[in-house]
Amino acid sequence: MNHLPNNIDVYSATVPNPYESAYAFHYGNASWIEDSDVHDLSKETLHKPYQSCHAVWKPDYFQD
Repeated sequence: MNHLPNNIDVYSATVPNPYESAYAFHYGNASWIEDSDVHDLSKETLHKPYQSCHAVWKPDYFQD
């Protein structure tokens, strides 16, 4: 991601390996978005939705 400007904050997620189901990845993203819909994003840290999604998924899906 060297082509992104240095003055923006970006958090990205990718499928962990070539064998990961695209559906599973979509579900993980949907969980993240649903969490964001019910919380004030100006007050919530990035770690909080991570914890919520981590609780839904098996621990090795989200990596610290």
